[in-house]
Amino acid sequence: MEDINRPDRRDPPKMAKIAALAESVVGLTPQCMVVVDDNLMSSVCVSGSFDEEEKWVNGIWENSRYFRFFINPRKGARYYKQGEKVTIELACKWTLHKEHPFRKSTTTPEKAIQRIVAWVEKVKGAQS
Repeated sequence: MEDINRPDRRDPPKMAKIAALAESVVGLTPQCMVVVDDNLMSSVCVSGSFDEEEKWVNGIWENSRYFRFFINPRKGARYYKQGEKVTIELACKWTLHKEHPFRKSTTTPEKAIQRIVAWVEKVKGAQS
């Protein structure tokens, strides 16, 4: 299998524009990051925590109020093609709060990011 992260490959990830849109989520929580990758398949991962790092038990992210969203090409396609819809899903979140569901869906990249922002805002509002 070809590793597209080889030094001689200079192509930007196929979902780089979607990752740039997802950066709007970063300021909404104390800890958040966006990772885009094309190595095995195109994907954007938005991970965050509603807690400051100092409050994580034993300094472990999974011991905080965390979440991780994945944005992938629709219907299991391996690589994203510009203009296609994407599939968004909440892959994991802290287990103590199951009252904040998120339904997996296929939509436009812009709406996918809007759904993440709306979910984060909803959870933040419920915790205040």
